Amino acid sequence: MLKPRLALLLLIPIVLLTTARGAIAQNAIPPFFRETFRGNILENLGTVNYQITTSRDSSRPANDPLGSQSVCLTASQDLTNTVGTNQFTATNVPGCAPGLSGLSSTGDLNGSGALRLTSNRIGYIADTRNISGQGERGSFIINQAFPRGEGLIVEFDFFIYNGAGNNTPPSADGLSFFLLDGSTPAPTPGAFGGSLGYAQATQGIPQPGASNSFIGIGFDVFGNFSNGSEGRNGGPGQEPDRVILRGSAAKQYPFITNVRAAPIIGGTLDDKPSIAAPKARSQGTVQGRRARITVTPDGFLTVGLSTQTGENVADSAFVNVFNTVIDLKQATPIAGGIDALSPIPDTFKFGFAASTGFSTAIHELRNLVIRPIRQPAVATRNLRLVKRVTALTRNGTQTEFNQFTDDPTSTIDNLPGWSQANASPVGLINIPRQPCRPI
Repeated sequence: MLKPRLALLLLIPIVLLTTARGAIAQNAIPPFFRETFRGNILENLGTVNYQITTSRDSSRPANDPLGSQSVCLTASQDLTNTVGTNQFTATNVPGCAPGLSGLSSTGDLNGSGALRLTSNRIGYIADTRNISGQGERGSFIINQAFPRGEGLIVEFDFFIYNGAGNNTPPSADGLSFFLLDGSTPAPTPGAFGGSLGYAQATQGIPQPGASNSFIGIGFDVFGNFSNGSEGRNGGPGQEPDRVILRGSAAKQYPFITNVRAAPIIGGTLDDKPSIAAPKARSQGTVQGRRARITVTPDGFLTVGLSTQTGENVADSAFVNVFNTVIDLKQATPIAGGIDALSPIPDTFKFGFAASTGFSTAIHELRNLVIRPIRQPAVATRNLRLVKRVTALTRNGTQTEFNQFTDDPTSTIDNLPGWSQANASPVGLINIPRQPCRPI
């Protein structure tokens, strides 16, 4: 039996949808914020406000290294923004006074600087004293809210060097990085000294912790951020060279955990050789560290450290370059079953703080970048093909199919313009004449 030759008239709708997300390398994702601190002015000058806490001995001239402001740009000697108050709002940071330790007489070259939070001035007595009665304090809070919807990665270099404490390790005290509720209008740091500008302190005049904070991460050289003394909430006691987590303001900044840094990164948090033999960072011999803090959209927090500084540390090399120090799930319980973290905010503001006491060190920051973990949702294209036979020609006679049976499992065949009789586009496919074969 031979089959007749057929020609089919096909209606072939093509529907283009936007439903998927494309994969983009993290370093290719535009950052929310970048500040290298290398220049003689801030790169975001005039666009972002900062909440700054600084030490200052106003009984001395602003350019006197024994009393100058602790928070300063090392590539600038413009002291016109120097203030005598403890806390202030600014769009720029003044330069460092000539003669500070770790700097040449003219400071760092423009493009090679850093943000200094404290110097290593022994016996420094500021207008507002620390708990111990002497020492420096410095904090730098970015007063801009960053959304956490796609997750957040914060990276920065830090340098802790030229410490002094009877000329032997450890230097003091350390550096903190903290996350604050982004709705806080004028955020402030916490107590200094062993509280690292994050936690509270009740010794002497009570000092509150950082305002509306979510979590504080201490890069603690001296070890008192782990200590429950001076009114801090919990901890195993003084433990030097630790990365430490303390919880939120709502939970009274409780101790969560700490991890010794040296076994993780193969060295201490500070540049230990510079303690006995002070160095200048501009000589390239001071060993810094790069930190990466990751907050996922669902509240997981990871702290990583690298001995390679600079923003060119590639994301693709995370496993090889950054060593994970802490991997914390939101609401990890602490002793007593009390959650250390309050509900995760929708937005964050970020801050840094450092402090010294009877033992000292230089604390500096450089190459800060804040970016989402993943590219914010964008539409990409999927292709769907819908075919329908609208007519059949047999032996020269064309039969039109003007009635259709709906597919109950699909809505595509009901889209306007695609399911009606005589709809377009219409394609005519002629099947070439071929010998018929018996079946």
